[in-house]
Amino acid sequence: MVDIYMNTDRLTQLHQRRIEHLTWLHADGALRIESRLVDTKGYDTTIGFGRDLPVGKAVHDMGIIVTVEQDWRIRDINLQMFATPFDSCPGVIQAFESLRGESMGAGWNSLLSERFGGAGGCRHLVDMLRAMATVVFQARHRGGDWMESAINDFTDSCYAFRSDGEVVPRLLEEVLKRASNEP
Repeated sequence: MVDIYMNTDRLTQLHQRRIEHLTWLHADGALRIESRLVDTKGYDTTIGFGRDLPVGKAVHDMGIIVTVEQDWRIRDINLQMFATPFDSCPGVIQAFESLRGESMGAGWNSLLSERFGGAGGCRHLVDMLRAMATVVFQARHRGGDWMESAINDFTDSCYAFRSDGEVVPRLLEEVLKRASNEP
């Protein structure tokens, strides 16, 4: 296996992307997910239409705050663009506000691709929103109550959760075993 933290003495950093997600629990059970994406360059460059960008200064700095109900539906969404290569980039924010009321569960990635793929969207915001759905999963499935909802929400959503694999049948077996032991 390659050591991903190899010695970088003879390397020059060209680009860094940092994405951070924070999750908060509302008193009513809804989740607040805060996401931030920051891209920087390891060298002085020019972006957009001749704007100088010094090393370490953000090319992209974007934030999304989503409030998600217990049924995975989006109650509220707020987006901000603090730094972009073009002045027109923030013009796309309003389109993403149409996600209010949509579910971040099954079909989320398809919905993002259909609605915001190409000229009607922003690849960076879509990347953040895709990742935010897995953050919701991680926050929702805490403690011992995660198995049944994981089966319902994620069967055939990835390799590990494929219906003919190891995980889903074992989870089903465990859920059935627990159900038969309940009074």
